[in-house]
Amino acid sequence: MKKIEINSDYNFTFDNDVQLSKAEMTGYIESYDMVRICLRYPNGNTVDFPLKTREDYFGQITRLNEKDNDKEIVEIYQDTHMFDIQDYN
Repeated sequence: MKKIEINSDYNFTFDNDVQLSKAEMTGYIESYDMVRICLRYPNGNTVDFPLKTREDYFGQITRLNEKDNDKEIVEIYQDTHMFDIQDYN
């Protein structure tokens, strides 16, 4: 897999999991900035998942760059997410 360059232009509402967890404890977050990444496996399957904090983003990109893996980056894109504790009850 080609090395992924870290894009510092992405916006994140939360820098780390501690900040995100504190906000989630309120029970509701109307909207927050995050990034999604879509990977394709050799068998053609794709997985698209959120990176909800800046720390998550840097960590995931570092892990993907360190591994000698066969996944292909389909897309990394800015997105928004919301949280409602009622969705998890």
